[in-house]
Amino acid sequence: MKTANIIRRMKVVVVLGMLCGGAFSKAAEVKDLRTEYRTNPLGIEICSPRLSWIITSDRRGEIQTAYELLVASTAQLLAAGVGDLWDSRGAQ
Repeated sequence: MKTANIIRRMKVVVVLGMLCGGAFSKAAEVKDLRTEYRTNPLGIEICSPRLSWIITSDRRGEIQTAYELLVASTAQLLAAGVGDLWDSRGAQ
């Protein structure tokens, strides 16, 4: 499968963009990013992998309301906000 081959050949970089309470909060932090319960996975051959993360915040009651995942073939594309392999387009 083409997706599995791409994942096997390269390290996939995923960026999580998060909106909390309708506006981005600098007080919130996303950490412990995981794919299939692994911190830095390589060679995952699952078409729909399970993704998870932990959000911490100094603000009481702050919650996640949306997310955006980008997968890029290079760090330069990712830094430019371009997900050439995959872009969730702001899932809610």
